[in-house]
Amino acid sequence: MCRAKGDSENSQHIGVVVSRACFCVGVFFIFMLLFNGVAMYASATRLEYGATRDFWVSVLRPLERPQDRQDTGKMAEQDI
Repeated sequence: MCRAKGDSENSQHIGVVVSRACFCVGVFFIFMLLFNGVAMYASATRLEYGATRDFWVSVLRPLERPQDRQDTGKMAEQDI
């Protein structure tokens, strides 16, 4: 349990502040996108055709491309 600022000793604040929780969730999603962008892009391409699929494919396309270039470089080094 944590105490909110300005609370007296008798009243207790259970949980976390909303802004801190939103920040933590945002950090989680940023790391998820950075480390798993290729899989998220592949998953978006498997959605039903329509506006939702088009939106997610266009949003995730920049995350998929740099990782694809890195993988291609690794494969070229292994062939040598």
